[in-house]
Amino acid sequence: MDNGFGNLDTRGMSALEVFNEHLYFVVGNYVTGMEVWRTAGGTRWEQVGFAGFGDSNNLAPYWDNPVTVFNNRLYIGTWNWANGGEVWLFLHERIYLPLVLRNR
Repeated sequence: MDNGFGNLDTRGMSALEVFNEHLYFVVGNYVTGMEVWRTAGGTRWEQVGFAGFGDSNNLAPYWDNPVTVFNNRLYIGTWNWANGGEVWLFLHERIYLPLVLRNR
């Protein structure tokens, strides 16, 4: 992908992982925080992880080391000098529970 997906700060310490028929590209951004992109066919990419997951100090993965699939789940570790590294679980499907249950 040329020009950092439109942001020249999106570069460096990247990782690739295949998960659920998609190729995931985890890439560093030392200004806004790391990003996660995915593609099913290699030509169209969609962003699924934004701005260091809410912490701009989550700068990047440490190359391919902290990105893995285990037990049919995608895990991503962060490189964060300010607050310490973190491990994130990618939730590709969300389950919404009812807010109110009727008592029968």
